[in-house]
Amino acid sequence: MATGADVTEEVEERTLPRRLSVLVPALVLLGLLVYGTFTRADPEPMGGRSVPEFELPLLGGGTMSNEDLEGKPVVMNFWASWCAPCREEAPMLEELWQEHRDQVLFLGVNIKDNEVGAEAFVEDFDITYPVVLDPRESLGGELDVFGLPQTFFIDHEGRFLGDPDAEAIGEERDTAVFGAITETTLREKLEELISRAESG
Repeated sequence: MATGADVTEEVEERTLPRRLSVLVPALVLLGLLVYGTFTRADPEPMGGRSVPEFELPLLGGGTMSNEDLEGKPVVMNFWASWCAPCREEAPMLEELWQEHRDQVLFLGVNIKDNEVGAEAFVEDFDITYPVVLDPRESLGGELDVFGLPQTFFIDHEGRFLGDPDAEAIGEERDTAVFGAITETTLREKLEELISRAESG
């Protein structure tokens, strides 16, 4: 006659293969995603390139397009509400926007997210600069945005800062900053954008 321990062992023996049949493929898929993230080809350098055409809905209503950026230096920040480094840099972005809003346009681009999350983020950090929603990643795809946050710098002529002859994205840090941007770096970029605009 089987004891309680025997029955428990028999049940565990039958359920272990089932658990492994679910767990192993999930781990393989996760591994492939991580591998793909870190081994993808570098995007083409964008230094000197013009901002691509876009028209995206503004959070809160209306739309914004590349034409609305014309004649202004721009700090374009891609973010998502679930992104911890995005939350880390948000207060500083708002602070420097308030300092330089007469000289430089800040534009938040929400991707890989939903409108409810975006609204909560903007409310949490009292963001006052314009934020557009890019749910299909049309602009993010054009700019090869693959990690968040990512910040681009665009001069008053609508061209990305950076070396147009750079061979890899690692060589063109002037074009984009990956990860939470520091206040020092952002201030340096703002000075460069403002200086270019003032010199014509």
